[in-house]
Amino acid sequence: MKIKRAGALYFTLLALFISILPGCSSKPADSNPKLSAPDTGPVADSSNSEIEKEPAALSIGPIKLGNLLEPFDPPSLDELLEKNKWIDRPVVDSMQLMRDLQAKLPLPPLSAKQAL
Repeated sequence: MKIKRAGALYFTLLALFISILPGCSSKPADSNPKLSAPDTGPVADSSNSEIEKEPAALSIGPIKLGNLLEPFDPPSLDELLEKNKWIDRPVVDSMQLMRDLQAKLPLPPLSAKQAL
């Protein structure tokens, strides 16, 4: 009886520890930049900044829904029918396969009534 109580106590403590563990983090509570106060530190002159310059290949203009996708021209139905070839494969009855497999296996050492 004492062992069951000790096991229940250890399980409860473990569950409590696991539930508290994900809540602990080293990040400050105001880690969201939208919610924190604005930075009032020194402001760099952005006109000479190399970081903000975009390469010519990346300047594509404003992004609209779907403008980054390449156009797709689907093949016609006639082309699809000409290219496809039927591969003849048999349809297998999985229930019959399992019955055949179980018929080959030896009988269990105990009946269901004896096992219960």
